[in-house]
Amino acid sequence: LPHPNYFPFASVGGEALCPTSYPINKPGGSSAFSWLWKLFSTQKTVTFQIPKYTSNPRDLNLAQGLQYGMVSGLPDLQTFTAEFTRKVYNPNYANFATLLHTGNTDGWAKAALLLCNPGEVVLVEEWTYPSAVAMMEPFNIKPIAVPMDGQGVLGSGLRRLLEEWDRETRGMSRYMCLRMDVVSYIIIVEDDPYYFLQQAAYVRPSNRTRDYDSVPEDDEEFLSRLSPSYLRFDYQGRVIRLDTFSKLPDVDSDGSHATLIDCIHHEFDVQLENTNTSGFHQGLPVYMASLKRPHNFFSEKQTFQPVLSFIPPSAGMIEIFFNTHPSFSSTGSEALEMKLWVALAEAGLLLSPGNWFAGEPGVSERADGAHFRMSFSTAEFEDMRKGVQIFSAVLTEFYTTLQ
Repeated sequence: LPHPNYFPFASVGGEALCPTSYPINKPGGSSAFSWLWKLFSTQKTVTFQIPKYTSNPRDLNLAQGLQYGMVSGLPDLQTFTAEFTRKVYNPNYANFATLLHTGNTDGWAKAALLLCNPGEVVLVEEWTYPSAVAMMEPFNIKPIAVPMDGQGVLGSGLRRLLEEWDRETRGMSRYMCLRMDVVSYIIIVEDDPYYFLQQAAYVRPSNRTRDYDSVPEDDEEFLSRLSPSYLRFDYQGRVIRLDTFSKLPDVDSDGSHATLIDCIHHEFDVQLENTNTSGFHQGLPVYMASLKRPHNFFSEKQTFQPVLSFIPPSAGMIEIFFNTHPSFSSTGSEALEMKLWVALAEAGLLLSPGNWFAGEPGVSERADGAHFRMSFSTAEFEDMRKGVQIFSAVLTEFYTTLQ
């Protein structure tokens, strides 16, 4: 191990925004722009400094924080993640453990390598995160898509898939069983990085009341409105939940943690031991209050008008546009989708084609129509309005010229 005396920092400090810098709810009567201007012009900060050495070894210090460390993380952060999990997700068993990882994609990779051998399969949502599927490919771990609706995986679709399982073509994982009375052998890896951006059902701006989608000041009330994690229903330790600080509030931080039953703690620890989260990211403070503030900021981005059939998100930062076309049956959804994607790109609008999110090959062609995903997390309101206008114009032309 390198000696701390050679670490090129005597101390590290800065100014951090206080959680109260972000108003939980937009003041009544203010526009999106006036509210944002007030937000960024009245931010409050707190000064902090972390020395290399401290008299109390349990206090945060660079000698320990920048040194090689345990996967469980710095003591203070380890305590925080355990308390955070207990308060927010309320696991249905007491003997859970938390471990750090360097982002949810990394955590998912470690979980997949821990649970699967080459040639085995993983059940995934019909439309899922493409990087999660791509990560499995080099290890010959195969995704099998489970039908879903707007709320997630369909229980009836999962049951039918398992009952009709073809061992010859799909193989048989030691973590899966065809008999439904022992379906609890399935292990769920719950990856939900946008958990705290859950929103009320979409209402057009003209029809919104003053308290539409307001966020409670009280932590307990705020948490009670969130959809429960699978951890709350799991009494056997068959859920591995992945959480990250990189979305909110530590954007671009690699700080993330997994929650799992302690009997597989060591095995997951071994998978993670080569990728410890950096000390700088472990030292960044995280507050419950900070999780509530961005909710209203992203809700403000949803005030534009729908185009064709439009599904507002109930959580996360993605808008989804679906469409059909007169030549849909002859051209096919994926080919039609890519033609429209090229037309949109040439007009200056870059969206994500829905087929990129297919859980397994063939899902796109089985879909009822082509769709696109538009992120509104980083764009300004006027840029979003311009993007929707481009989308509308290109789509109108697309429908009239491709008959």
